Amino acid sequence: MRYKVNLLPPALQRESVIDTRRLVRLAAVTLVVAAVVGGYGYFLLQLVLMKGELAETRQRLAALEPTVARVNKMREERRTAEETAHALTQLLNGRLAWSGMLADINYALPRDMWLDKLEILKEQQTPAGEKKGGSAQGTGGGQSPVGAGAQSSTTTGGAAGAQAGAAPAAAPPRPDRVVVEGYSRSVASVGVLVHNLHESPHFKAVTLQEVAEDAERGVWRFKILCVLPGGDSVVAAPK
Repeated sequence: MRYKVNLLPPALQRESVIDTRRLVRLAAVTLVVAAVVGGYGYFLLQLVLMKGELAETRQRLAALEPTVARVNKMREERRTAEETAHALTQLLNGRLAWSGMLADINYALPRDMWLDKLEILKEQQTPAGEKKGGSAQGTGGGQSPVGAGAQSSTTTGGAAGAQAGAAPAAAPPRPDRVVVEGYSRSVASVGVLVHNLHESPHFKAVTLQEVAEDAERGVWRFKILCVLPGGDSVVAAPK
């Protein structure tokens, strides 16, 4: 049997009692407060770091602005070049070879007839307007009594090429009309020409629009409208 003897004065003889629950609560509150303060401090640290990174990123973007402008300019130039190449490809694939048609028109002329004007144009265009198609001097079997009567102007393809150079993104309209004008020594020869043109594979319709007598020259002036087919009779195959 053991006895515990306390030799301290009565004022100091009280033994301290440790409250475990209170200690646990105090430790839990301390941990929670420390976690909140630590989290807030970490948040502030990250905020400061992000502000620094944002300022650095803005400086980099400001330094890259000239490069971005050059890249955008190069993209625009590339887009324009692609559109131009596409338009040129369309022109090459759909180019028209008129030599065969013109040769057939020449062969269709009777001996006492010659051409004064030949226009190749789109339906919306007017033969005598500003947007004129190709004009060429015809050569028939006979000789023209009027030396200065023949005219020559830019072909539809040339005018369309100039328009395509100004606006490379759009291909020129495809001609669908041929207007033939000239002189004949007889009305019967005009009918023969209309018949020959009608039999030509280059045209799907031939219309005699005008026949008028030129009493001064003693000849007949005529005007014939030929409608080109929508397809490929005068289209050169792409190489």
